[in-house]
Amino acid sequence: MSIRRFFVTQLLPALDDFRANSSNRDIDHGTDVAIAARLAGILNSLPERVMLEIPQPLKTLLFRRDYHYRESTWRECPAYEYVCDFAIAYKHETVSRPGRKIDRLEKAQPRAAYCIYRDSSGEYHGTQKLLWLKLLSGESVDLRRALMVSVAYWVIELFQFGFIELIDPNRFAFSENMSRAEAEAQPNLRLHQIAGEQYGNLFHVLEYDYETGFLRVPGPGTAFEISKNFDLVFTDSPFTAA
Repeated sequence: MSIRRFFVTQLLPALDDFRANSSNRDIDHGTDVAIAARLAGILNSLPERVMLEIPQPLKTLLFRRDYHYRESTWRECPAYEYVCDFAIAYKHETVSRPGRKIDRLEKAQPRAAYCIYRDSSGEYHGTQKLLWLKLLSGESVDLRRALMVSVAYWVIELFQFGFIELIDPNRFAFSENMSRAEAEAQPNLRLHQIAGEQYGNLFHVLEYDYETGFLRVPGPGTAFEISKNFDLVFTDSPFTAA
């Protein structure tokens, strides 16, 4: 399959599914991780697909091996390395390559974020669903952001190689900000759990940084009043005796 057709028939539908799932109000571990992993796996395959399709003289000039090209994309787009390791972890459960950012799939966890925003009228609150990736360095990143940054990178990369035309950037636009009106109109986030299963910490409190455009952990001493609710939705355990 050509890269162009792969982009149109595989990557774009996976992107649309991921965006739709990220914007809904249901946090379901299995569904959220699987939908993200589908997009991550497609993105992870692109270096090999490019190396198969570019002319041999250009391939020889640019890169001696497929992995040299992949490593160059990581240097240009560090978020893409997180995406690749997540894709590998989803497929194999663990990641063993030297320099890996995560070592196993359990480092990717859906989370409910209670988000603090501010405008000219003062402070207001909203909620978002995250896909939190705990790195071996001890840092955490939102895999939603890493996936969208990686898609944007690959749109430009494939365009520069002449494989595709540019697409509407709104297709992969991503913002962690929300207006007061959007926050007030939000229905509750629903956290889906299977009875008897352990899910760890499902909640984060974050505040929006208007300089970086990202959500961050609030500074020490930050005070706020909870004004949003979450709904817990339990499914019976499959191991419960009838």
